[in-house]
Amino acid sequence: MPSLVQAAGDQDLLARVAAIRALEWLIPVPAAQPGLRAAAEKLSSQLTAEQGRAQFVKVNEELRRLQARMAHL
Repeated sequence: MPSLVQAAGDQDLLARVAAIRALEWLIPVPAAQPGLRAAAEKLSSQLTAEQGRAQFVKVNEELRRLQARMAHL
């Protein structure tokens, strides 16, 4: 889980999207939910820090969607 969270902040957009999607796939897995809850704050901080950066606009929409789903854990 920590590696996926780290990759979700990668400068390489393909790696970032892959990590975000992998984290989304883990949401229904009960064993992964504590790790996802722990990662939520870091991902939220990342979104705040990258707000307005054009290179991440599209991929951060995926990250926002992930964050919204994680809020219901």
